[in-house]
Amino acid sequence: MLGLGPGKRKYLDTERFQREARSDALAIRLDKLPEKTILDVGTGPGHFPIVCREMGHTCYCMDKEGKFFEGLRKQNGMEMLAEHFIEPMVPFPKFRMRFDIVTLFRVPFNLVLSE
Repeated sequence: MLGLGPGKRKYLDTERFQREARSDALAIRLDKLPEKTILDVGTGPGHFPIVCREMGHTCYCMDKEGKFFEGLRKQNGMEMLAEHFIEPMVPFPKFRMRFDIVTLFRVPFNLVLSE
C-alpha cells in the first residue's frame, strides 16, 4: 500500500475521518449557519473542508508542506491556500481575504520533533 507506515496509513480511513470531521462541524454548529468563509489550519488530507463544502460553506486549507497529504487533498478536490508550519512567535501568512471562522482541529503544533 504505497509503502506507507502505520502512522500515515491511518489517514486513508476516509470514513473514520469524515465522521470525526462531521462531528467537529456539528460541534461548532456549521450546519445551522448561513454560508461562511472558513480557514482550516492543519488541514491534513482535507476531510474537514469536504464536510464544510457539503454544508454549503467555502473552506480554505492551510498546512505544512508534504507530498502525502497534498496527494490526498487533490484527490478530495481541495486546494491549499497557503503552506505554513506553525511555530512559536511566527505569524500566519498574510491573506488577501478575511475569514468568518478559523479552525484548528487535532493540530499537534505543540509536538516536539527530535532530530
